[in-house]
Amino acid sequence: MQLPQTIAGKRISLVQMPLDFIQKTVAGEKPTTNLFITHPDWYKETELADMRLHQMQRDPSVASWLLRAIVDTKSQQMIGHFNCHDKVGSDFLQKYWGNAVEFGYTIYKPYRRNGFATETVLTMMDFLKNNTLASAIILAAAVDNHASLAMIRQLGFTEIDTVDEDDVSEIVFIKKFSDS
Repeated sequence: MQLPQTIAGKRISLVQMPLDFIQKTVAGEKPTTNLFITHPDWYKETELADMRLHQMQRDPSVASWLLRAIVDTKSQQMIGHFNCHDKVGSDFLQKYWGNAVEFGYTIYKPYRRNGFATETVLTMMDFLKNNTLASAIILAAAVDNHASLAMIRQLGFTEIDTVDEDDVSEIVFIKKFSDS
């Protein structure tokens, strides 16, 4: 299943990043697009962009699931970025839940503490629940990211695991749609 180019929330939109935008990011360029105003912090995300670009090259069907700009709909400013780690039911999530989707998000510093992370998670959860075969969401946050951990818990996610990835210890959470 392909996701739409834009998934709209109340104050934000999750806008799929064009392939050439991702390629230019990986190449160290400072890409722009007419879909949103690029935030300078995005240009530091070459490693993430490279990882997702390789994933798209291996399986083009995942492209619409991966990198998205979190865009403030009033200003059209990119205020962060969002990405599903794969499409519904990925093999690496089977140990947690069959039809789960894992995603992550970053809100850039000037926009934090304004509810944008919460709205991003709720917007994508609502979209996935009502438009895909997903039956659960997986989120992970670094053990020292207290704001994100508090938000995830406040949204009713349940802690299910602790993992060490890239020298960062993360707590893994799940929210089954049947719990909503």
